[in-house]
Amino acid sequence: MADGLGRLYPEHQAVFQRNLDAYLAQLDAAAVRWEKEAAPLHGQKLVSYHPDLVYFAEAFGMVPFGTIEIRAGIDPTPSHIAELEESMRKNNVKIVVRELQYPAGLAESVAQTAGAKLVELPVMSGGLPETKDYISFLDYNLRTMLKAVQGS
Repeated sequence: MADGLGRLYPEHQAVFQRNLDAYLAQLDAAAVRWEKEAAPLHGQKLVSYHPDLVYFAEAFGMVPFGTIEIRAGIDPTPSHIAELEESMRKNNVKIVVRELQYPAGLAESVAQTAGAKLVELPVMSGGLPETKDYISFLDYNLRTMLKAVQGS
């Protein structure tokens, strides 16, 4: 992006590059911090409403176990929910994640029936006031997930 902007506005190319370098340094520092902070999440199984949190889960050592939706965009059937809840109990899945744009009721019910905690997360920066950019978005989601796993 900095290269493209530099071609469009060559008089500001040095500023674009400095800003890029500063942001990448912030991102690298955050990644090191996230890796340390996420240690309690390693191996934790989770069910999400939609498969969009697979990348987050895997990045922090969590194990995506299943989704409330049958497939992305396909509403669950009663039998799917019953099978998911039973499988969650048998496999000790203790986290259900509801992405904020999905309905709360079904995720709450699945978590309660399976004996899991419900965690509610935005799926992009700006999804909540405290997630104004990518770094604050991941900070928020990681902090929220850690609170659920650590029971606070």
